[in-house]
Formats: sequence, C-alpha cells, structure tokens
Amino acid sequence: MAAWAFDESKYPDWKGAWSRIGNPRWDTSKPPLAQQPPLTAEYQAIYEQNIAKQRAAQLGVEIVYEAQVSLAQPDFTAECIQAQRNGATGIQSAIDGPSIARLSKSCAQQGYKPQYMTASLAVIESVARDPNLDGLVAPEGVFPHMATDLPAERLFRSTMAKYAPGVEISPAVATVWTGGALLQEASKKLPEGKVSSADFFPGLYAVKNNTLGGLVGPLSFNAGGTASEVRCVFYIKVAGGHWTAPDGSKQNCF
Repeated sequence: MAAWAFDESKYPDWKGAWSRIGNPRWDTSKPPLAQQPPLTAEYQAIYEQNIAKQRAAQLGVEIVYEAQVSLAQPDFTAECIQAQRNGATGIQSAIDGPSIARLSKSCAQQGYKPQYMTASLAVIESVARDPNLDGLVAPEGVFPHMATDLPAERLFRSTMAKYAPGVEISPAVATVWTGGALLQEASKKLPEGKVSSADFFPGLYAVKNNTLGGLVGPLSFNAGGTASEVRCVFYIKVAGGHWTAPDGSKQNCF
C-alpha cells in the first residue's frame, strides 16, 4: 500500500511515494536521503495520517474530523461538538481507558452517542462498566483476553488463576503471555547444557506460519531478513458491562 508521505508544498525536501508494506516502490529520481522514512515525530504523524486516510477510503470510510488531545484533558466537549457537526458516526480514539471514559461522558452530555473504537492496549475492565461505552469495539493483536474456546487460551487462564490470581486480565497481559509462548517455541532447538542468546535463533527461524495454538496471527521468522508481517487481529466488544469476543477466537486477517 503506497501513500503520499507529505504535503510537498510544506515539506519540499521530502517528496515522493512511500510503501509501508509489500515491495518498496522508491522514487528513483530522489537521492538516497529522500528515500528514508520520516525521522521526526511531526513527519511520522503526517505520514500516519495519510496512511489512515488512504486505508479508510479503501474500506469505504470517510474521515471527517481529526483532533489532537491530551491524556490530562478533563473534558472533551469541544471535540464531541466538532465531531458531531462534521457528521462523524464513529470515533476511533488513541487515548487511554480513563480518557475514553471522559470522552464518552462529554459526548453523552451533548446527546451525541457515536460508535466508539479504541486500541486494545487501552482496554481496561473499568471501561466495560461504563454505560456510555456499551458497544465499544477494539482489535486485539493477540487472542481475546477473556476467551477460553482454545486449549492454549484455557492454559493461559488456568495458569493466571493459579500463579497470579490478583492480576487483572487484559490485552497487555495476554500480549506478554503470547511473547512467552513464542519464547517457548523458539526454545525447542536449544542445545544441551549452557546456552547463549544466539542459541535461540535456530529455533526462532524454524517458526513458520505458526499461530502458537491460535494465540496470534501466523508468525514466520527468516534468517538474515525481517519477520513476516502479521495482518490478523481478534475483535473484542463491550456488551452488558463486560468485555466479550463476538467472533470467539476467530482471526480476522487483511
């Protein structure tokens, strides 16, 4: 998927089409420096915005309003009013759980109740208990943290109940567990006796199209190259005061 990285009138020294996935399509008329990804936060933000707009258009979605906010912001009334005036029927937030709760409260006070979406690492249990956020959906990069329909998920739940009963189960915890499952898989080719970090690479490079028992999208690692991109997610949703997995442990791949 190629996307224009910058407004050429604003950034005359950084022009051209960039490729985020797949084979790079460099502009050969530019010197090597101009082929590098943006390095500053400002460049990166503009690049990501353009990627998001292009991807949304491909899915038939129009981004009608964008705003930068602060995690310390106590109220989001102005943003809610602008989103509603611009005809937004859904809000994709990139803020933490408590901020999402304040956002939904501000919007509800204006009689505005859009479909809320967020990133999975912002998911905490208190969000599910907020009536303003009933119906909120989020993609989870690893298995739904509340799911138990796969053996690998049941092992996760039973282990947490036994060794860490006081830990709140969340996408962050599920992500750490999945990292441990990958380490366990890579350990299968370790030599006998004392091992070094380099000894893990043969086992890691042997991981090909492996979902770790359904915990994550297909993983493949390559010696001397980059790992394959995982383009699969699991969807979770707030329903009736609880986090649920509407599709169970089904992976949605793009």
